[in-house]
Amino acid sequence: MEKLKYTLCGWNGSYGEIQNEEDTLDYYRTLYQNEISTEELEKHLISLDAWAQYAYENKLFFNVTAFLDDNDQPLISLTFNEGNIIVEFIDECNRIHMDYVFSNGHHPEKLFLTSLHYFIYPDNDNFYTMLDVIKDVQYIFTPEGKLTVWERYIDEKDGKEYEEAKEASDPVNIESNWETYPQLGEYDKICNIDRWGDGELAMPFTGENKAILVNTYDGDSILKKNTPYYRLTEDQQNIVDDAFTQAQQQYRQGKMDKAIEILENAFHALPEPKENYKAASDFIIKIVEYHTENNNDEEALRIISKLDKYLNADNYDALPLYKGKVLYNAGQKKESYNEFQKYIERRSVKEMGSDYPDYYKVFQKLI
Repeated sequence: MEKLKYTLCGWNGSYGEIQNEEDTLDYYRTLYQNEISTEELEKHLISLDAWAQYAYENKLFFNVTAFLDDNDQPLISLTFNEGNIIVEFIDECNRIHMDYVFSNGHHPEKLFLTSLHYFIYPDNDNFYTMLDVIKDVQYIFTPEGKLTVWERYIDEKDGKEYEEAKEASDPVNIESNWETYPQLGEYDKICNIDRWGDGELAMPFTGENKAILVNTYDGDSILKKNTPYYRLTEDQQNIVDDAFTQAQQQYRQGKMDKAIEILENAFHALPEPKENYKAASDFIIKIVEYHTENNNDEEALRIISKLDKYLNADNYDALPLYKGKVLYNAGQKKESYNEFQKYIERRSVKEMGSDYPDYYKVFQKLI
């Protein structure tokens, strides 16, 4: 690997540029202003070096940007947060073309690379944000050797987004996924892009019966396989639709409590077990939105914690977004950022921007 030099100024992927020291420190200040006392925070925000030392020791958020040693071309952006590290590789157009996600909790001293994600843009000559990605492929690993590969792309003929997931039928070699947690200032090993030999990641999917198709998605329908919820009868669905309509009418009139009451009554009227019906999660999400609009963050946090029980094919990937927005509004920005990162690991920034623009706006405030 070529020799690198590092700066503690953060990389702004939305604009494809390095932040200056003042902007980087201001971001940390905003991120932790509700979690760390002003006196303690300002003591460690006197410089980037001071913050990096403090953040490293306390597993807090900080950035490192790597350049080639002989020029000023940015090459890698590192994000440290709660003992996890995201390594983003920057191409000559200042776009993120690939990232590695290293997670803790699998070994007392080592990180495990849980995700390799690469992105393809409309051309190779211009700067694009991740909202402009036309294809991405993500390899998701577990320490037990399970490998799942997601491929998402926009079809040139019909303009729809498609995705396909497949699993290796046998455990894969994950020796290259382990990495010792780096010492402060020593980032060369975690920045190593060459972790596998030529064709090594393709090997689990070559030959007969080497891949298992998990599901496909055509951009218009629900998941074609493994849909884990039941459909309501026509009468039941009409009740659900009427509840949303009536609640929205009350909301527009400023009668927030009445709107929430209508939704809660409709939720309780759903057949049991409620987790088998998509409407259950829809009700909870809308109730949380109303509480958030009414600045009742404590109640929104209490209710959103119940959503895990009502996961289904439609909301599984988006669950971190719902939680992230509630946490942001409650002033818990670090926890909010972590939830948004979970969504990005499962899907992509591009899909957040196109499918959940309101949540993407919140995420933009965190980066």
